[in-house]
Amino acid sequence: MTKFKRTALFALLFTLLIPFTGNAQNLDCSKLFSATNFVQSSQVRSLDQVKELTIMTWNLENLFMFQGKYEHDLPGKMRKVEGPNTNQRPKPENEINDIIRIIDEVAPDFVVAQEVESLNALKNAADRSQIKFRTFLIEGNDSRGIDIGFMVKEDLPFYIRHVTYKDEMWLDPVSGKQEKLFSRDLPALEIRIDENQEKPSFVIFGNHAKSKRDRPHDPESRNWRRNQYDRAAELVESYKKKGIPVFFAGDFNIDIGRDHEADKLKEKLSSAFDHAEDSVPVDQRITHTYHPRGGVTHKAQMDDIWISEGLENQIVSAKIYQYKYPDGALMPIPETFQQREKQPSDHRPVIIRVRTKALFRN
Repeated sequence: MTKFKRTALFALLFTLLIPFTGNAQNLDCSKLFSATNFVQSSQVRSLDQVKELTIMTWNLENLFMFQGKYEHDLPGKMRKVEGPNTNQRPKPENEINDIIRIIDEVAPDFVVAQEVESLNALKNAADRSQIKFRTFLIEGNDSRGIDIGFMVKEDLPFYIRHVTYKDEMWLDPVSGKQEKLFSRDLPALEIRIDENQEKPSFVIFGNHAKSKRDRPHDPESRNWRRNQYDRAAELVESYKKKGIPVFFAGDFNIDIGRDHEADKLKEKLSSAFDHAEDSVPVDQRITHTYHPRGGVTHKAQMDDIWISEGLENQIVSAKIYQYKYPDGALMPIPETFQQREKQPSDHRPVIIRVRTKALFRN
């Protein structure tokens, strides 16, 4: 039996063991599907009712539930390794509530969330929403335990498979050893409209690239990040060559308009902002601000949703959410750290609306 057949067989067996009404389970296997996830409910929309989809990507900035530093233990469990005198703190309740208020306001069909501590933390937040969501998260490689999760509206008539690439390896020139390539993971949701459909109708990747912290002989970790994006380009191409539409959403950890680490991926995909009927000018696409002590504030677009060919004419809108004060007045882009601290996250979410015409052809 080939390796591919063994993997496919295991995935099939695992799928049969998990009820369709449950959330996807954490699974510590690279390039392996977790259970197909489908909600059998009278509230599920028909496919004809799904004319558009709203996709939101948002770095939630440390959506932690625990005090102190924890590591992943058994799937869904956390093991304490340091006391409360560490930088890890539960996210304040008011910030979580602000996040959910914004999600309820936007009413996205898909949320790609970065910096999430665990599946439980994501589900805890999602359960506060007026919208019923399915939640997906596979524990990744980050030493702080910040992972990439997905929230999917429960009324969507989709079968969903959750794929992880967290065990991809590369020869790190800094350590001289084989190391995990993706500092978090590069998870993906494969969306099908039929349980027995061979090819997904479309795929949504969740991205949170390596941070810009310096490493020995690798300033701002640029080489590491470039290798991540080079491999991401290959994975994206593996879907594109089968005619499967791709969305690539998340925190790119680059200044998207200036940096070049993701150039190979840019050859495969383009920003939804560049094609939206209702978009944001390039100089206003600021999703993150950085305020070095005693230095000049840096503003950049670090977050985006990139799309594959064939979707360009289907993008209705691409927006960056602007935070609001309690009285409803719009917050300006922060000029100081103190201003940024009034936001529920240091990143601003990106939201696109896409017509489904090009998605349901497979």
